Amino acid sequence: MGRSFTLKESIAFYMATVGGLGKSLEGRMPGTAVTLLALLIRWIYEADWYTISILFILGVWSSERLSKFLGERDPSPIVIDEFVGYFVAMWNLDEIMLLPSFFLFRLLDIVKPFPVNLFERLPGGWGIMMDDVAAGFLTNGLILLGLWFWGMVR
Repeated sequence: MGRSFTLKESIAFYMATVGGLGKSLEGRMPGTAVTLLALLIRWIYEADWYTISILFILGVWSSERLSKFLGERDPSPIVIDEFVGYFVAMWNLDEIMLLPSFFLFRLLDIVKPFPVNLFERLPGGWGIMMDDVAAGFLTNGLILLGLWFWGMVR
C-alpha cells in the first residue's frame, strides 16, 4: 500500500470496515465479529428499509473504493456487507430469531450456495455487497418458511 489515503478513501475505509473493526480483526473472523455486532444492534433497533437501503448504497460505494485502493477483489477487512446482510436476514423477524438467523446467515455467507454465489460475480462493490444481501434474503426466507411449516406464522 505505498500511498496514503485521501479524504474520500479514509471515509470509504471507515465505512467499509465498519469503523475500522474489519481491519483490526483481520485474520480473526472479522465477518463473524461484525455480524455479532449487527446482532447486538438489531436487538436494540430494528432498521427499516430506508436505513438498510442507505447502508447498502454506502456499502457499495465504500467497498468499491477500498477494494480498488487495496488492489483486491473482495478484501477481508471489508465487512459492511455482513453488517447489511444480517439486517436483511432479520427484516421483520422477532428477537427470538436473532441467534438462528445469525448462524444460518453466517453459514450461507461462508458456503455461498446457489443462487448466493451468482451475486459475487457482479463487478466491484456490487459483488462485494450483493452476495451477502442475497444470503440475508435467503436466510430470512428460510426462517419464515420454517416458522410457517411449524405453524408459528400464517
